[in-house]
Amino acid sequence: MLERLWHTPARQMRLAVLCVAVCTMLPVLCDSALAGVRSVTAMEYEIFTEAKRLVDKGRHDMAAEKMAVYFRRYSDRHQYAYELYGAVLLEMKREDLAVSVLREGAGEYADSGSLAQMLGTALYRAGKPLEAADAFLKAYALSGEAKTYLAYSAAVFLARGEQYGRAAAVLRPLTGRAEAKADWHILLAQCLMRQDKLQEAAQGLRAAVRVYPEDAKVWRMLGLVYYRQGLRDKAAATYEIAHKLAPPSSRESAQLASLYCSLGAPSLGARAVGEAPPTPEMLDNLAHSLARGGDLPAALEHAQKALEQAPTDDRRFRKGQILLRMEKKAEAAVVFSDLAAGGGRLARKARWMLAVMAWNDGDWQQARVELEKLASGGDRMDKRARRLLGILDQVSGGAEHEGRQQKEGSAS
Repeated sequence: MLERLWHTPARQMRLAVLCVAVCTMLPVLCDSALAGVRSVTAMEYEIFTEAKRLVDKGRHDMAAEKMAVYFRRYSDRHQYAYELYGAVLLEMKREDLAVSVLREGAGEYADSGSLAQMLGTALYRAGKPLEAADAFLKAYALSGEAKTYLAYSAAVFLARGEQYGRAAAVLRPLTGRAEAKADWHILLAQCLMRQDKLQEAAQGLRAAVRVYPEDAKVWRMLGLVYYRQGLRDKAAATYEIAHKLAPPSSRESAQLASLYCSLGAPSLGARAVGEAPPTPEMLDNLAHSLARGGDLPAALEHAQKALEQAPTDDRRFRKGQILLRMEKKAEAAVVFSDLAAGGGRLARKARWMLAVMAWNDGDWQQARVELEKLASGGDRMDKRARRLLGILDQVSGGAEHEGRQQKEGSAS
């Protein structure tokens, strides 16, 4: 439940996106910006100046065409040509061509940090986060490890590509630097959690809260790590600190309420939700936590309220499950029958519940009816239904044979 507190790399993208935005701006044509690169010829200067003038007028298509002509005519291309053409293509959202141009430029000018950074931007926009990470790490190395935001951006892309070990390896030295930010510690903890390195994540976050004692996000992340470790009392106390520092969002309030419910403290859970009318999502979380904690009447109450506020098949199914656990089989059967008849996404799952209920009650005839309807779906449930039908044939056949023997014995 509390896994929703995981701020996926999308949240951590904020600094990375700023970095990406910076390196898509048009490059400046000056010798100081291109130290160590040959001088621009008079013809090149005229072409580049005209292309920039077209961009300033919003004529990116014409600027791109002028640069395309340059690329067709010249084999010894200036570094600035790659930067300018790449920037124009990115402005036009022609990411695939930008990747091709900038990849060639980064190969020709292997010592250019700006081209490596622009290539990373193009690769990210083209949906290739892992390749983007490699390009940003190269740009970071070429900067003499001075531009730490490049390394952080690379870590974000690695995490997005589910390369959590590599992302953590990039972030560990960054979090020890004086310019480190709270988000860097949070992303590192998230990557460590993905690798089940909870102890290291907790240790790092405990150090982080000493540096950022008023950052509620760091405290909430520490609370989540404690929760994952099974240290629920510590998790609750940590969330309380975060709550005092900054009132949580509606989602976080619901998750905090769920945590208190799992600790057997529903009154604290209700307080965490607050006086504002709870959202259906809050009620869902509370219903789930209360059911898991064994308080089925309260779970049913919250599930019903969520269903009344925003009826969905998922909420109907959850209500049926709670009713079944409460041994209210007739009411549960009504819920599952309605879902099965509705033909929605959960129709077959609801029919399976009806089959299981009949099976457990020894109502072989009804179980057969439901299983035969499931056995023609062509999915995993189809196979399970066919397997149970085979068992049912044996069970019901044995019962019928025993009944005949009893009748014959009474007749003699």
